[in-house]
Amino acid sequence: MNPNSSGTELNIFGSSSRIGPRLVKEILNVKFKGLSGEFHLVNGQLKSSTFEIFNVIGKGERVVGYWTPDKRISRKLHSGETLENSITSSNELRKIIWAGDSTLTPQGLAIPKLRIGIPVKKGFKEFVDMKKNVHTNETSYLGFSIDVFRAALKALDFKNISYEFFPFMNEKGEMNGTYDDMLHQIVE
Repeated sequence: MNPNSSGTELNIFGSSSRIGPRLVKEILNVKFKGLSGEFHLVNGQLKSSTFEIFNVIGKGERVVGYWTPDKRISRKLHSGETLENSITSSNELRKIIWAGDSTLTPQGLAIPKLRIGIPVKKGFKEFVDMKKNVHTNETSYLGFSIDVFRAALKALDFKNISYEFFPFMNEKGEMNGTYDDMLHQIVE
């Protein structure tokens, strides 16, 4: 397999081994539900999942909304909402219950600027994807994790927080180490 490819290359694997074609057929037919949702390959690619956004309360949880690749973040899983109005205000999600059983948003400390580390990986683009516009040289960040971060800032109504996304990559444009290496870059 080509490690520089962004897609799966099951067809190459299938032609390089005596049992390859049978193995590829079996892999393509695998379906199961795991911790991150349903695993199912469609045309050799992982089918995008729907994710619940939940509020942890003690040892329990409460669903406050959902994220889907097409609707992004919304309060209801099935509705007539479109992408344009799916993340318009904190009313899109159910109220968060904070420590002390309060629904009032805590007013945290003033933070000068957050630097958000972005892992630069070839797979799992539905979580975090970085796209660079070659014409404008601007970079955009998309995916479940980015949507949850932005929705949390809106829902918390933190007006004084500015942030920047910081790609964790080396001069070749590849991931600059492991996730642990990225976490060690956090400065208090």
